[in-house]
Amino acid sequence: MFDNPTVSEKDKGQSHAINKGFNKANGDILAWINSDDYYLPDAFNTIATASIKFPNSLWFYAGTYWLSNNNQSYVGGIEDPEIASWYLKCLVSQPGVFWRRKIWDQVGSLVDENMHFSFDYDLWLKFAAFQPIPQLITEPIAVFRLHEESKTTNYSSSFKTENDVIRSRHKLLWDDPLVQKRIATLDKKRNAIKQIDKIGQQNTMFHVFSKAIQCVIQFPIIFKDRNLLYRLKKNIKKTMKKE
Repeated sequence: MFDNPTVSEKDKGQSHAINKGFNKANGDILAWINSDDYYLPDAFNTIATASIKFPNSLWFYAGTYWLSNNNQSYVGGIEDPEIASWYLKCLVSQPGVFWRRKIWDQVGSLVDENMHFSFDYDLWLKFAAFQPIPQLITEPIAVFRLHEESKTTNYSSSFKTENDVIRSRHKLLWDDPLVQKRIATLDKKRNAIKQIDKIGQQNTMFHVFSKAIQCVIQFPIIFKDRNLLYRLKKNIKKTMKKE
């Protein structure tokens, strides 16, 4: 809720504009939506219901559709929901995140105005210090639009630079030998997935099996992970269907 919701004036960038909005907010559940994106019709009712159903949860994440060139894909849930996974990437899509004012006040509020790309990732890690994983909601609530002029499309190196700063800033989240060991395992799994998916892009069985052999030699973790093994078989079959 806002006392005066309509403001149009110059600001110092996106993060500064977002903070100006939150300075006017007086509700108990907070979020922001960028001008390219939009909420689905029942989004607020879904979040309100979840906030009542899970009174001890400090922040929430619901599924989000990614829309690019009229092709829509659904991003829901969190793969490997654990604190170690946050080190490798931002686990949530910003339009699908809502939180209580309580945690906003606990982290000192405000997004970092010195950041222009990954300030949402930085905020989620502040939240993660109090509740490692947001309460997951199965219903989709928002659409994230990806286009030629969007930051996500054009500034991948800038995101990477800020992400490195953010990981260093929040290093206490991973300051545990067991967590660091888990990060290394998840990183190997992520790299294995990239190589496995390249197998499905081959055009001949010779190249498929050549890539597959290289992959299992480089990533023996494949034999220990049922999902990776299934993914490998699926990509091999994908090429078999081409011939």
